[in-house]
Amino acid sequence: MLVFLLAVPLILFLATAGVGGLVGALGNYASGLNIDPAQVQQQAPGAAPQATPEQVGRAAENARNGAWSTLLALGLGTLASWLGGMLGTRRALEVERQTGNVHS
Repeated sequence: MLVFLLAVPLILFLATAGVGGLVGALGNYASGLNIDPAQVQQQAPGAAPQATPEQVGRAAENARNGAWSTLLALGLGTLASWLGGMLGTRRALEVERQTGNVHS
């Protein structure tokens, strides 16, 4: 459980830092090319149309559902590992030689 609680925030931080660095690097590269995005869009044959608000809403809904599914899967995995650890540990038995009683 401790590994899960430490790993998830660390992974999220590293992922956002990596994506931010990648976007920044691509932005710096694109600005160095001195390209006007409006000209590129006008000159591109068969340029993709702009996204409609319905498409944006569906994409956001899919991302939300995916995030909840991932959280549920991580929680179930954590629960299963905890249960497996509890069931798989050996219990020490104390045997009293005089009385023959077994205490766990």
